[in-house]
Amino acid sequence: MSNIKLTNGAKLMKSVQFPHKADHFLHLVMADTGRGIWATWTYNETCGGCYSGSYFNTEAEAHADFIDRVVTTYERHGLELLEAAQ
Repeated sequence: MSNIKLTNGAKLMKSVQFPHKADHFLHLVMADTGRGIWATWTYNETCGGCYSGSYFNTEAEAHADFIDRVVTTYERHGLELLEAAQ
């Protein structure tokens, strides 16, 4: 896991950096808000903000969404990188 420090008070549980070099400052994160709610966000290390969030009542739901976001992001960026190389 990276050195991400969430500025909204949530506890970082998982993070994955975006695979595209132009988006190196973006990370997908999963966090515990400390209020019985878990969240998945896109974290911007340039400004320290969390965006495009989803909230869940269970850690398992948040984890499933985090994995789905990671897979989708890597598939999308992989396709863009492949198309750019052609």
